[in-house]
Amino acid sequence: MEKLRLFKYPGTKNSLLQPLLDLFRSSGCITFVDLFGGSGYVSLNVPSERIIYNDVNPEICRVFETIKEDPAAVRRHFGEALRAGLFKRESLERADANFRRWASTRDVAPDISEALLTILKHTISFGGEGNTYATREKAVIPYSRKTFEMLPAIAEKVSRWIIENSDFEPIIRKYDSDSVLFYLDPPYGSKKWYHNTFSSDDYFRMRNALHSIRGKYVMNFDYNDRKLLEIFGEPDFVYEVQDLNQNPGTGMRPNRRYYFSTNFLH
Repeated sequence: MEKLRLFKYPGTKNSLLQPLLDLFRSSGCITFVDLFGGSGYVSLNVPSERIIYNDVNPEICRVFETIKEDPAAVRRHFGEALRAGLFKRESLERADANFRRWASTRDVAPDISEALLTILKHTISFGGEGNTYATREKAVIPYSRKTFEMLPAIAEKVSRWIIENSDFEPIIRKYDSDSVLFYLDPPYGSKKWYHNTFSSDDYFRMRNALHSIRGKYVMNFDYNDRKLLEIFGEPDFVYEVQDLNQNPGTGMRPNRRYYFSTNFLH
């Protein structure tokens, strides 16, 4: 079955989805709490009866809230924007100006306009960062058309979400129970991709919060981040996938190793 996705985003775990789905099924949990939800890729595809999506970035959360509140209008205006040629490869500054000029001439509510503009920026920007130069990929238009086709299924899924916009600690305290699986894919401390960047103190806060929970958790990191291995210890298992980015100068695509830590596989 084709996987749902809404827009590109740094660190989206396309290659890790299958082990995450397997871990959710083996956990026996009913509720899935996506503490660092980002693009929503995992939450959109995990087979949970109850999903809590959380992200500290209010702009990203508003996209999902808007889809949840008025999915028909989002899809209608998304289709109009596609037909107007707004989803294409160009600079972010020009894309922003063109979209705002177009939306001002249409009957597009401000919340829907901002949601669609956020989707547009993440779709056309390099690495899905939403605030960098435009991608060089030629697939922006077919990618956006596919997103449009997926919107009804995305909206049906998001309609059942609880959407939170918070730091991870209050969410853990609020939803912790024996039937909950917390999924943690925190920001990489060495990267500037995110709305907030994690420090060592944030990772220690996360480690301490996980030590006292009643529920279960799954956490993943890049295995090459030795600082996180020092904080959290050796992983419960390592998952290896082929890196889709070529190694400069060699043309090779080496495998990439991901660290998985849980409290229910021991």
